[in-house]
Amino acid sequence: MYNTEFNKNLMKKIGFPADAQYCFTKLFAAIDANGEWTADMEQAIQKYMFPMAENNEEALRRMNALAEKMQKPKYTLHMAFLICCAQILHDRYIEKGYGEKLFYDHMVDLRCKLMECRSCKGCWGTFVGSWYHGQYALERFQFDRFQFEWSELSEKYDGTMLSNGRVLHTGDKYLNFHIPSMGVPLTDEIRFSSYAKAAEFFKDDFGGDPVLFGCSSWLLYGKYLDFLPEKFNLRKFILDFELIGQWENKNFGDAWRIFDRFADLPAEQWPRDTSLRRLFAEYVEAGNKTGGGFGVIQFDKGKIIR
Repeated sequence: MYNTEFNKNLMKKIGFPADAQYCFTKLFAAIDANGEWTADMEQAIQKYMFPMAENNEEALRRMNALAEKMQKPKYTLHMAFLICCAQILHDRYIEKGYGEKLFYDHMVDLRCKLMECRSCKGCWGTFVGSWYHGQYALERFQFDRFQFEWSELSEKYDGTMLSNGRVLHTGDKYLNFHIPSMGVPLTDEIRFSSYAKAAEFFKDDFGGDPVLFGCSSWLLYGKYLDFLPEKFNLRKFILDFELIGQWENKNFGDAWRIFDRFADLPAEQWPRDTSLRRLFAEYVEAGNKTGGGFGVIQFDKGKIIR
């Protein structure tokens, strides 16, 4: 069912660190050498990927059981499972005419989650295995820096008028996008390349109208503009959006995205070894609230429409 050589090549192509490649190569060898473990993995893949990827919670439960048998962290088996499903996904990309580049761009997210798991949990794997349903069901695609999938506007934003007079309505379709932790700066060039490629891919679905992007994120909190420097890429990213929804958090639940394993410490103990860490540590330590927001971008002919 799964191809060990494909798995090895995938890990190299998407930039798994050498130690992680060794970890999973050794793991696959152990599974291949044990008929029961091989059957467990192949049954999980078969159940999840055919006829088309469904909710993967059952598969992850199977991986939890396999992790116990192998005496390995469950998060390591979750990542191993996703790697083993990847060749089937690759073949479906080719069948759809999407091409290998889009496939491998898409799979880089595995490396992002791998590094998050190493930083936060101390092992190679992923602690958000259920997140991947959209990717494996061919519902979410990555173009350079961001990931995109269809969504519909919530009724809470019904009647919102944008700066160019466009009025939003409940159920309006938009491209919801996500911001994987790739470690790649959100420069103007990188952001707009991602917007443009997604707009080109989905343009026919908008019938010639500007493409509507939407994003709900902890990053899109307008009050962060008060302390982010003018030339800071994150500030520019926030300003790409028309922010139409804002909320304040009681606790900074997304602190791990910046401070990884140190997030549970008091703010005064957070590391300040990068500009972003220093700015957020000082902001929170001063008693300021964190939050999030929902914003939209209208994009047409390579430009944001205001």
